[in-house]
Amino acid sequence: MESGTALYSIFSILGLVFYVAAAAFVVCVMLTVLKRMRERNEYLKDIRDELRKRNNTSN
Repeated sequence: MESGTALYSIFSILGLVFYVAAAAFVVCVMLTVLKRMRERNEYLKDIRDELRKRNNTSN
């Protein structure tokens, strides 16, 4: 009976570890996506500013 209880405890702890690892992975992916979206927006703002600058100089 002792080994069954120990085995149950080990699997419970492993389940918790996998859950925490999955949650950490999701958070990491979300942060990476947000960072890339911010970089993309900055790049698009630079393009917008350059187009405005060219449009104002041509008038």
